[in-house]
Amino acid sequence: IVRIFTYNKEIKIKVMSVIDTWNKDQFLQVMSDAHKYAYGFRPNGVNYSEWTIEELKTEFIKLNKIAQDNDEWEATHHDNF
Repeated sequence: IVRIFTYNKEIKIKVMSVIDTWNKDQFLQVMSDAHKYAYGFRPNGVNYSEWTIEELKTEFIKLNKIAQDNDEWEATHHDNF
């Protein structure tokens, strides 16, 4: 999974424009990985194929934001482990 959130707003805008072109199949190919990257496990009982493209996009963005927040937290707390 490519992290779509970054402090560099220019890159974020470019990546957002890329996912704006994705079709439903492209989202479906990455949703399980995005979920695992955000939460540490694959989704169970989530049928992404029933979701609209807009729902998939919103969820994908949310999962990537969670993953980025987790990475940032781990980077600032890595000495505490």
